[in-house]
Amino acid sequence: MNRWHRALMGNQVLDEESKKLLYTRHADEGGGTWYGYGWTVRDSPWGVLVKHNGGNRVFFSDFLRYLDQDVDIYYSTSSRDPRMNRLGFKLAQIVFGGEMPEIGPRPGAVIAPGQGPAAPAGSAAARWGLPGTPQGLRAGEFLAAVTGDAAARKAFIKEGLEPGLVERNGLDRLVELLGNLREEMGAMKVQGLQPRGSESVAILIDTGEGPDPLQVILGMEASAPHRITRIELAMGD
Repeated sequence: MNRWHRALMGNQVLDEESKKLLYTRHADEGGGTWYGYGWTVRDSPWGVLVKHNGGNRVFFSDFLRYLDQDVDIYYSTSSRDPRMNRLGFKLAQIVFGGEMPEIGPRPGAVIAPGQGPAAPAGSAAARWGLPGTPQGLRAGEFLAAVTGDAAARKAFIKEGLEPGLVERNGLDRLVELLGNLREEMGAMKVQGLQPRGSESVAILIDTGEGPDPLQVILGMEASAPHRITRIELAMGD
């Protein structure tokens, strides 16, 4: 991967004009990131960062390239702990700042069903005992869509997901993915909700297939209407 980074920094693979197109911010992804040709492009404290990751419920890999500093960071892990998504930025902090950051435990205590502010009676959040916070209400609507029919999923996607997420994945594909997620949830007993800052929350679900809960991690807008910006799965508590 380092050799690939070195090749892309030079002219062995692409000339300067082609590289300019590769890293041009063609499509706004929201949240301060854009999509070029195969790379996510964003500004960082250390100049322009282009990156791309990939994974599934078994592994996760990320490749970060700080173009102005000619520094690349690549890692691959067999863990799907959501903290792995942030590991590259922690490594960059070590490289550029000389500080060992604290990755630490995932923030936020689990709010068990029935705890926290009560959700309005009859709401989707109340159905699973989720709190009446903006995150809890949106999480309840998400679960209602997942456990509903295709029409319910489509209606929720149009209203509850950030438009960029829908545009990148396509409406029909998202309807299919939410249907697949319902199968992953198994018996689906909600164990609680774990806030992770103002822009992320995890729904902990007992699938009936083992001791570890399934984590459905929802990235959300920090302010109203708190639409969902990403959906991830992880195992363990």
